[in-house]
Amino acid sequence: MTKFPNILKQSISNVSSFLRQQSENNAWKTYWITMQSTKYLHCTMASSFSFQSQNQKDFMVVGVGNHDMLETRHSVGMQVINQLANQLRVSWTNERKTCQGFVAIHTFENQQRCILLKPKVAMNVNGRSVQKAVKHYGILPENVYLIHDELDKAVGKFGFKYGGSARGHKGIHSVQQSLQSEDIPRLWVGIDRPVSKAEVADYVLRKFNADERKDISHTLDNCIQALNNEFQKQFGVKMLDAT
Repeated sequence: MTKFPNILKQSISNVSSFLRQQSENNAWKTYWITMQSTKYLHCTMASSFSFQSQNQKDFMVVGVGNHDMLETRHSVGMQVINQLANQLRVSWTNERKTCQGFVAIHTFENQQRCILLKPKVAMNVNGRSVQKAVKHYGILPENVYLIHDELDKAVGKFGFKYGGSARGHKGIHSVQQSLQSEDIPRLWVGIDRPVSKAEVADYVLRKFNADERKDISHTLDNCIQALNNEFQKQFGVKMLDAT
């Protein structure tokens, strides 16, 4: 008779230990499930934030060149973008810290933004400025348009190129490297090539001559019309109607 209470006590102790173990296991399971759910929610929110941080409607136009040598052949892209800023009636601001460049922004009636950028760094490292601006304004790389000079095309000629190799253009190469993509649309503007290859370096840093300036003046207007048509097709906005 004396052994029964001891056995009963042991049984009760075993049951209590079992229940405590199960309780601890359930608590661990609950903790694990909670942590996994929190992790999933965090990843979902992070993914959502990453998606929202890149505005698929806004687009950027970059004038490739040397900002302190604006009138030279090599900086004709900046001449085009200045013309575009005049058309959109926007003013430039010096965004040295955020973009290392001059920025002008036009907001259309549908709240879509066209962000104009003139890098304030040397042509060969224009990509630094573009990378900062893309990150700051949340622009997708494929919504960044580069305007640049093209040696292998005659003065007065222009056209679009949708991605592909920089073909030796160091400014374009810098942007492609910085954005890690060659799928960047471009508007090239012909500046012609000198007879001697040895003259190229000096040639691109010279200003257009009198006859060329007449052609370039018309070319700038034609480029604005071409950009208007392109952006109307790609983004559904009309720049030439902007006020």
